[in-house]
Amino acid sequence: MPKCKKNQTGIFNFSIGDESRIVVYTPVWRNDWYVISTITSDYIFLQQKKITKITVRLIFMVSAVFMIIILFLSRMMILRARLEKDNSRYAINYETSQTLIFDYDFEKKMIEFTGNTSFLFGENIKSIPLSDFKKIESRVHESEKGVLLKIKDFLSGGGTRYISELRLLCKNNEYIWYRITGNIIRDKENVPLKFIGNAVNVNAQIMHEQELKTMVETDGLSGLLNKVYMEKSVSKFIEESGGTEFAAFFIIDLDNFKLVNDKLGHSYGDQAICDTANKLSLVFSERDFIGRIGGDEFCVFLCVKSSVKNPMQIVEKKAKTLRDILSEDYTNGDVSVHVTASIGISLFPNQATLFKSLFKMADTALYHVKNNGKNNFAIFDEDMQNHGESVYE
Repeated sequence: MPKCKKNQTGIFNFSIGDESRIVVYTPVWRNDWYVISTITSDYIFLQQKKITKITVRLIFMVSAVFMIIILFLSRMMILRARLEKDNSRYAINYETSQTLIFDYDFEKKMIEFTGNTSFLFGENIKSIPLSDFKKIESRVHESEKGVLLKIKDFLSGGGTRYISELRLLCKNNEYIWYRITGNIIRDKENVPLKFIGNAVNVNAQIMHEQELKTMVETDGLSGLLNKVYMEKSVSKFIEESGGTEFAAFFIIDLDNFKLVNDKLGHSYGDQAICDTANKLSLVFSERDFIGRIGGDEFCVFLCVKSSVKNPMQIVEKKAKTLRDILSEDYTNGDVSVHVTASIGISLFPNQATLFKSLFKMADTALYHVKNNGKNNFAIFDEDMQNHGESVYE
Protein backbone atom coordinates (compact mmCIF):
# COMPACT_ATOMS: atom_id res chain seq x y z
CA MET A 1 0.00 0.00 0.00
CA PRO A 2 1.41 3.40 -0.90
CA LYS A 3 2.50 5.66 1.92
CA CYS A 4 0.07 8.49 2.71
CA LYS A 5 1.31 12.04 2.56
CA LYS A 6 1.15 13.46 6.04
CA ASN A 7 -1.62 15.97 6.64
CA GLN A 8 -2.51 16.03 2.92
CA THR A 9 -5.34 14.69 0.86
CA GLY A 10 -4.34 12.04 -1.62
CA ILE A 11 -5.54 9.38 -4.03
CA PHE A 12 -4.13 6.06 -5.18
CA ASN A 13 -5.17 2.86 -6.97
CA PHE A 14 -4.90 -0.69 -5.76
CA SER A 15 -6.21 -4.01 -6.96
CA ILE A 16 -7.72 -6.99 -5.22
CA GLY A 17 -7.65 -9.85 -7.68
CA ASP A 18 -9.28 -8.65 -10.92
CA GLU A 19 -11.02 -5.74 -9.21
CA SER A 20 -9.42 -2.30 -9.40
CA ARG A 21 -10.24 0.28 -6.74
CA ILE A 22 -9.52 3.90 -6.11
CA VAL A 23 -8.75 5.13 -2.59
CA VAL A 24 -9.20 8.69 -1.45
CA TYR A 25 -7.80 9.73 1.94
CA THR A 26 -8.27 13.02 3.79
CA PRO A 27 -6.70 14.06 7.16
CA VAL A 28 -9.02 15.04 9.98
CA TRP A 29 -6.36 17.08 11.71
CA ARG A 30 -6.61 15.12 14.90
CA ASN A 31 -4.22 12.48 16.20
CA ASP A 32 -3.01 11.88 12.66
CA TRP A 33 -6.32 10.29 11.71
CA TYR A 34 -7.55 10.00 8.10
CA VAL A 35 -10.90 9.45 6.49
CA ILE A 36 -10.53 6.86 3.79
CA SER A 37 -13.05 6.22 0.95
CA THR A 38 -12.86 3.52 -1.68
CA ILE A 39 -14.74 3.00 -4.89
CA THR A 40 -14.37 0.61 -7.81
CA SER A 41 -12.90 1.88 -11.07
CA ASP A 42 -15.80 0.31 -13.01
CA TYR A 43 -18.29 2.44 -11.08
CA ILE A 44 -16.39 5.62 -11.88
CA PHE A 45 -16.16 4.60 -15.56
CA LEU A 46 -19.91 4.03 -15.69
CA GLN A 47 -20.58 7.42 -14.11
CA GLN A 48 -18.22 9.12 -16.53
CA LYS A 49 -20.03 7.42 -19.40
CA LYS A 50 -23.39 8.61 -18.07
CA ILE A 51 -22.08 12.15 -17.63
CA THR A 52 -20.67 12.11 -21.16
CA LYS A 53 -24.03 10.96 -22.55
CA ILE A 54 -25.87 13.63 -20.57
CA THR A 55 -23.37 16.26 -21.70
CA VAL A 56 -23.74 15.24 -25.35
CA ARG A 57 -27.53 15.34 -25.02
CA LEU A 58 -27.38 18.76 -23.38
CA ILE A 59 -25.09 20.07 -26.12
CA PHE A 60 -27.44 18.68 -28.80
CA MET A 61 -30.50 20.16 -27.08
CA VAL A 62 -28.83 23.55 -26.62
CA SER A 63 -27.70 23.51 -30.27
CA ALA A 64 -31.22 22.56 -31.40
CA VAL A 65 -32.77 25.32 -29.30
CA PHE A 66 -30.18 27.78 -30.63
CA MET A 67 -30.98 26.78 -34.23
CA ILE A 68 -34.71 27.10 -33.56
CA ILE A 69 -34.14 30.58 -32.14
CA ILE A 70 -32.05 31.56 -35.18
CA LEU A 71 -34.70 30.19 -37.58
CA PHE A 72 -37.43 31.93 -35.62
CA LEU A 73 -35.59 35.27 -35.65
CA SER A 74 -34.85 34.88 -39.39
CA ARG A 75 -38.49 34.12 -40.09
CA MET A 76 -39.58 37.10 -38.01
CA MET A 77 -37.19 39.36 -39.94
CA ILE A 78 -38.54 38.09 -43.27
CA LEU A 79 -42.15 38.55 -42.10
CA ARG A 80 -41.35 42.02 -40.82
CA ALA A 81 -39.75 42.99 -44.14
CA ARG A 82 -42.80 41.67 -46.01
CA LEU A 83 -45.13 43.47 -43.64
CA GLU A 84 -43.27 46.75 -44.11
CA LYS A 85 -43.37 46.26 -47.90
CA ASP A 86 -47.08 45.41 -47.81
CA ASN A 87 -47.75 48.40 -45.55
CA SER A 88 -45.89 50.63 -47.97
CA ARG A 89 -47.91 49.25 -50.89
CA TYR A 90 -51.10 49.59 -48.91
CA ALA A 91 -50.30 53.18 -48.02
CA ILE A 92 -49.65 54.05 -51.68
CA ASN A 93 -52.73 52.14 -52.81
CA TYR A 94 -54.85 53.76 -50.11
CA GLU A 95 -53.75 57.22 -51.10
CA THR A 96 -54.52 56.71 -54.78
CA SER A 97 -57.53 54.39 -54.74
CA GLN A 98 -59.65 55.35 -51.76
CA THR A 99 -63.17 56.64 -52.14
CA LEU A 100 -63.67 60.17 -50.89
CA ILE A 101 -67.17 61.03 -49.68
CA PHE A 102 -68.22 64.68 -49.68
CA ASP A 103 -71.24 66.63 -48.44
CA TYR A 104 -71.98 70.15 -49.67
CA ASP A 105 -74.36 72.24 -47.54
CA PHE A 106 -76.11 74.84 -49.71
CA GLU A 107 -77.05 77.04 -46.75
CA LYS A 108 -73.68 77.00 -45.00
CA LYS A 109 -71.79 76.91 -48.32
CA MET A 110 -69.45 74.38 -46.77
CA ILE A 111 -67.95 71.17 -48.20
CA GLU A 112 -67.32 68.41 -45.66
CA PHE A 113 -65.28 65.28 -46.36
CA THR A 114 -65.49 61.78 -44.96
CA GLY A 115 -62.25 59.83 -45.25
CA ASN A 116 -58.59 60.76 -45.37
CA THR A 117 -58.03 63.61 -47.83
CA SER A 118 -54.24 63.74 -47.40
CA PHE A 119 -53.76 61.91 -50.73
CA LEU A 120 -55.29 64.97 -52.41
CA PHE A 121 -54.36 67.98 -50.28
CA GLY A 122 -51.21 66.68 -48.58
CA GLU A 123 -53.00 66.97 -45.24
CA ASN A 124 -56.20 65.52 -43.84
CA ILE A 125 -58.68 68.35 -44.40
CA LYS A 126 -62.16 67.60 -43.11
CA SER A 127 -63.99 70.61 -44.54
CA ILE A 128 -63.48 73.70 -46.67
CA PRO A 129 -65.77 76.68 -47.34
CA LEU A 130 -66.99 77.14 -50.89
CA SER A 131 -64.88 80.30 -51.04
CA ASP A 132 -61.78 78.05 -50.87
CA PHE A 133 -62.94 75.83 -53.74
CA LYS A 134 -59.80 76.89 -55.62
CA LYS A 135 -57.91 74.34 -53.52
CA ILE A 136 -59.78 71.67 -55.44
CA GLU A 137 -60.01 73.55 -58.73
CA SER A 138 -56.22 73.98 -58.88
CA ARG A 139 -55.80 70.19 -58.79
CA VAL A 140 -58.09 69.49 -61.74
CA HIS A 141 -56.35 68.67 -65.04
CA GLU A 142 -56.49 71.52 -67.54
CA SER A 143 -58.42 69.34 -70.01
CA GLU A 144 -61.20 68.78 -67.46
CA LYS A 145 -61.68 72.36 -66.24
CA GLY A 146 -64.98 72.36 -68.14
CA VAL A 147 -66.27 69.63 -65.82
CA LEU A 148 -66.11 72.08 -62.91
CA LEU A 149 -68.32 74.50 -64.82
CA LYS A 150 -70.80 71.68 -65.44
CA ILE A 151 -70.81 70.90 -61.71
CA LYS A 152 -71.50 74.56 -60.88
CA ASP A 153 -74.28 74.68 -63.50
CA PHE A 154 -75.73 71.47 -62.08
CA LEU A 155 -75.76 72.82 -58.52
CA SER A 156 -77.55 75.97 -59.63
CA GLY A 157 -80.00 74.08 -61.86
CA GLY A 158 -82.91 71.78 -61.19
CA GLY A 159 -81.22 68.41 -61.63
CA THR A 160 -81.00 65.71 -58.99
CA ARG A 161 -78.26 63.23 -59.96
CA TYR A 162 -74.82 64.08 -61.31
CA ILE A 163 -71.96 61.97 -62.69
CA SER A 164 -68.74 62.91 -64.47
CA GLU A 165 -65.07 61.93 -64.70
CA LEU A 166 -61.99 64.08 -64.28
CA ARG A 167 -58.31 63.88 -63.40
CA LEU A 168 -57.08 65.17 -60.05
CA LEU A 169 -53.47 65.96 -59.17
CA CYS A 170 -52.65 63.85 -56.12
CA LYS A 171 -49.95 64.28 -53.50
CA ASN A 172 -47.44 62.24 -55.54
CA ASN A 173 -47.73 64.80 -58.40
CA GLU A 174 -49.55 62.28 -60.60
CA TYR A 175 -52.93 62.88 -62.22
CA ILE A 176 -55.45 60.17 -61.29
CA TRP A 177 -58.86 59.64 -62.90
CA TYR A 178 -61.83 59.94 -60.51
CA ARG A 179 -65.53 59.43 -61.15
CA ILE A 180 -67.63 62.08 -59.38
CA THR A 181 -71.13 60.90 -58.51
CA GLY A 182 -73.67 62.76 -56.40
CA ASN A 183 -77.30 63.50 -55.61
CA ILE A 184 -79.01 66.70 -54.54
CA ILE A 185 -81.37 66.47 -51.56
CA ARG A 186 -84.22 68.98 -51.76
CA ASP A 187 -86.98 70.06 -49.39
CA LYS A 188 -90.70 69.98 -50.14
CA GLU A 189 -90.44 73.28 -52.01
CA ASN A 190 -87.68 71.78 -54.21
CA VAL A 191 -85.06 74.02 -52.60
CA PRO A 192 -81.65 72.28 -52.61
CA LEU A 193 -80.36 71.45 -49.14
CA LYS A 194 -77.35 69.22 -49.70
CA PHE A 195 -75.28 67.73 -52.48
CA ILE A 196 -73.96 64.37 -51.28
CA GLY A 197 -71.60 62.33 -53.39
CA ASN A 198 -68.30 60.56 -53.72
CA ALA A 199 -65.12 60.57 -55.77
CA VAL A 200 -64.03 57.06 -56.74
CA ASN A 201 -60.65 56.19 -58.23
CA VAL A 202 -61.29 54.74 -61.70
CA ASN A 203 -57.79 55.32 -63.03
CA ALA A 204 -57.03 51.68 -63.87
CA GLN A 205 -60.37 51.25 -65.64
CA ILE A 206 -60.05 54.41 -67.75
CA MET A 207 -56.41 53.78 -68.62
CA HIS A 208 -57.35 50.29 -69.80
CA GLU A 209 -60.23 51.70 -71.86
CA GLN A 210 -57.91 54.29 -73.39
CA GLU A 211 -55.39 51.59 -74.30
CA LEU A 212 -58.11 49.60 -76.04
CA LYS A 213 -59.38 52.74 -77.75
CA THR A 214 -55.87 53.58 -78.95
CA MET A 215 -55.45 50.07 -80.36
CA VAL A 216 -58.74 50.37 -82.26
CA GLU A 217 -58.41 53.98 -83.42
CA THR A 218 -54.75 54.34 -84.33
CA ASP A 219 -52.42 53.07 -87.02
CA GLY A 220 -50.01 50.53 -85.58
CA LEU A 221 -46.87 51.85 -87.29
CA SER A 222 -47.27 55.62 -87.16
CA GLY A 223 -49.35 55.95 -84.00
CA LEU A 224 -51.67 58.37 -85.83
CA LEU A 225 -55.43 57.98 -86.33
CA ASN A 226 -56.26 55.24 -88.80
CA LYS A 227 -58.42 55.81 -91.87
CA VAL A 228 -61.72 54.86 -90.23
CA TYR A 229 -61.33 56.98 -87.11
CA MET A 230 -59.87 59.89 -89.02
CA GLU A 231 -63.14 60.09 -90.94
CA LYS A 232 -65.21 59.65 -87.77
CA SER A 233 -63.28 62.35 -85.88
CA VAL A 234 -63.50 64.90 -88.68
CA SER A 235 -67.16 64.13 -89.36
CA LYS A 236 -67.97 64.61 -85.66
CA PHE A 237 -66.19 67.98 -85.65
CA ILE A 238 -68.08 69.07 -88.77
CA GLU A 239 -71.41 68.06 -87.23
CA GLU A 240 -70.77 69.77 -83.90
CA SER A 241 -69.38 72.98 -85.43
CA GLY A 242 -72.43 73.50 -87.61
CA GLY A 243 -70.22 75.05 -90.28
CA THR A 244 -69.35 78.05 -88.08
CA GLU A 245 -65.63 77.27 -87.66
CA PHE A 246 -62.94 77.43 -90.33
CA ALA A 247 -60.77 74.39 -91.08
CA ALA A 248 -58.53 73.01 -93.81
CA PHE A 249 -58.18 69.41 -94.94
CA PHE A 250 -54.67 68.33 -96.01
CA ILE A 251 -53.70 65.17 -97.88
CA ILE A 252 -49.95 64.51 -97.85
CA ASP A 253 -48.34 61.98 -100.18
CA LEU A 254 -44.62 61.10 -99.94
CA ASP A 255 -42.81 61.41 -103.28
CA ASN A 256 -40.36 58.58 -104.12
CA PHE A 257 -41.51 56.47 -101.19
CA LYS A 258 -41.66 53.36 -103.38
CA LEU A 259 -37.98 53.83 -104.21
CA VAL A 260 -37.14 53.79 -100.50
CA ASN A 261 -38.73 50.35 -100.13
CA ASP A 262 -37.32 49.03 -103.42
CA LYS A 263 -33.73 50.29 -103.10
CA LEU A 264 -33.19 50.50 -99.34
CA GLY A 265 -35.63 47.97 -97.93
CA HIS A 266 -38.87 48.06 -95.97
CA SER A 267 -37.15 48.92 -92.69
CA TYR A 268 -36.16 52.27 -94.23
CA GLY A 269 -39.69 52.66 -95.55
CA ASP A 270 -41.08 52.11 -92.05
CA GLN A 271 -38.61 54.68 -90.73
CA ALA A 272 -39.81 57.20 -93.32
CA ILE A 273 -43.43 56.63 -92.20
CA CYS A 274 -42.52 57.13 -88.53
CA ASP A 275 -40.44 60.23 -89.33
CA THR A 276 -43.36 61.74 -91.25
CA ALA A 277 -45.77 61.02 -88.39
CA ASN A 278 -43.45 62.71 -85.89
CA LYS A 279 -42.99 65.76 -88.12
CA LEU A 280 -46.75 66.13 -88.63
CA SER A 281 -47.24 66.01 -84.86
CA LEU A 282 -44.67 68.79 -84.49
CA VAL A 283 -46.25 71.06 -87.12
CA PHE A 284 -49.87 70.64 -85.97
CA SER A 285 -51.43 70.98 -82.53
CA GLU A 286 -53.45 68.62 -80.32
CA ARG A 287 -56.58 70.45 -81.48
CA ASP A 288 -56.01 69.19 -85.04
CA PHE A 289 -56.71 65.67 -86.35
CA ILE A 290 -53.78 63.78 -87.89
CA GLY A 291 -54.11 60.39 -89.56
CA ARG A 292 -52.49 57.86 -91.85
CA ILE A 293 -54.89 56.75 -94.57
CA GLY A 294 -52.68 54.53 -96.72
CA GLY A 295 -49.17 53.27 -97.30
CA ASP A 296 -47.46 56.64 -97.73
CA GLU A 297 -50.53 58.88 -97.55
CA PHE A 298 -51.41 61.03 -94.56
CA CYS A 299 -54.12 63.56 -93.88
CA VAL A 300 -54.60 66.42 -91.44
CA PHE A 301 -57.69 68.38 -90.48
CA LEU A 302 -56.42 71.79 -89.36
CA CYS A 303 -58.82 73.58 -87.01
CA VAL A 304 -58.28 77.36 -87.05
CA LYS A 305 -59.41 79.40 -84.07
CA SER A 306 -62.30 81.76 -84.75
CA SER A 307 -60.24 84.64 -83.37
CA VAL A 308 -57.80 84.38 -86.32
CA LYS A 309 -58.55 87.21 -88.76
CA ASN A 310 -56.85 85.71 -91.81
CA PRO A 311 -57.07 81.90 -91.56
CA MET A 312 -55.67 81.37 -95.08
CA GLN A 313 -52.32 82.73 -93.90
CA ILE A 314 -52.24 79.95 -91.30
CA VAL A 315 -53.12 77.32 -93.92
CA GLU A 316 -50.44 78.45 -96.37
CA LYS A 317 -47.83 78.79 -93.63
CA LYS A 318 -48.52 75.23 -92.43
CA ALA A 319 -48.37 73.92 -96.01
CA LYS A 320 -45.00 75.58 -96.65
CA THR A 321 -43.62 74.28 -93.36
CA LEU A 322 -44.78 70.75 -94.25
CA ARG A 323 -43.24 70.92 -97.70
CA ASP A 324 -39.89 71.97 -96.26
CA ILE A 325 -39.76 69.73 -93.19
CA LEU A 326 -40.78 66.57 -95.07
CA SER A 327 -37.88 66.88 -97.54
CA GLU A 328 -35.49 64.14 -96.36
CA ASP A 329 -32.66 61.95 -97.68
CA TYR A 330 -32.57 58.25 -96.74
CA THR A 331 -29.40 56.23 -97.31
CA ASN A 332 -27.87 52.88 -96.40
CA GLY A 333 -24.36 54.12 -97.09
CA ASP A 334 -24.31 53.00 -100.73
CA VAL A 335 -27.67 54.14 -102.10
CA SER A 336 -29.57 57.35 -101.30
CA VAL A 337 -33.21 58.25 -101.97
CA HIS A 338 -34.53 61.80 -101.68
CA VAL A 339 -38.08 61.91 -100.29
CA THR A 340 -40.32 64.95 -100.65
CA ALA A 341 -44.04 65.59 -100.15
CA SER A 342 -46.93 66.60 -102.40
CA ILE A 343 -49.82 68.26 -100.56
CA GLY A 344 -53.42 68.84 -101.58
CA ILE A 345 -55.75 71.09 -99.54
CA SER A 346 -59.51 71.72 -99.38
CA LEU A 347 -61.37 74.21 -97.18
CA PHE A 348 -64.22 73.84 -94.69
CA PRO A 349 -66.90 75.17 -94.87
CA ASN A 350 -65.98 77.34 -97.87
CA GLN A 351 -65.65 74.48 -100.35
CA ALA A 352 -67.41 71.52 -98.72
CA THR A 353 -69.17 70.50 -95.50
CA LEU A 354 -68.85 66.70 -95.76
CA PHE A 355 -65.75 64.62 -95.11
CA LYS A 356 -65.90 62.72 -98.39
CA SER A 357 -66.29 65.94 -100.39
CA LEU A 358 -63.37 67.56 -98.59
CA PHE A 359 -61.29 64.43 -99.19
CA LYS A 360 -62.13 64.32 -102.90
CA MET A 361 -61.24 67.99 -103.39
CA ALA A 362 -57.95 67.69 -101.48
CA ASP A 363 -57.17 64.51 -103.43
CA THR A 364 -57.74 66.35 -106.69
CA ALA A 365 -55.44 69.18 -105.54
CA LEU A 366 -52.83 66.58 -104.53
CA TYR A 367 -52.71 65.00 -107.98
CA HIS A 368 -52.56 68.46 -109.50
CA VAL A 369 -49.28 68.89 -107.56
CA LYS A 370 -48.12 65.39 -108.57
CA ASN A 371 -48.68 66.20 -112.24
CA ASN A 372 -46.83 69.49 -111.97
CA GLY A 373 -43.44 68.53 -110.56
CA LYS A 374 -44.34 67.24 -107.07
CA ASN A 375 -42.74 68.63 -103.85
CA ASN A 376 -45.30 71.41 -103.44
CA PHE A 377 -48.80 72.17 -102.24
CA ALA A 378 -52.02 73.35 -103.85
CA ILE A 379 -55.43 74.46 -102.60
CA PHE A 380 -58.35 73.03 -104.54
CA ASP A 381 -60.21 75.15 -107.06
CA GLU A 382 -62.82 74.26 -109.66
CA ASP A 383 -60.39 74.63 -112.57
CA MET A 384 -58.35 71.60 -111.46
CA GLN A 385 -58.96 68.48 -113.51
CA ASN A 386 -60.30 65.58 -111.47
CA HIS A 387 -57.75 62.76 -111.76
CA GLY A 388 -60.34 60.04 -111.22
CA GLU A 389 -62.47 58.45 -108.55
CA SER A 390 -61.57 59.25 -104.94
CA VAL A 391 -60.86 56.35 -102.61
CA TYR A 392 -63.91 57.48 -100.63
CA GLU A 393 -66.29 57.28 -103.56
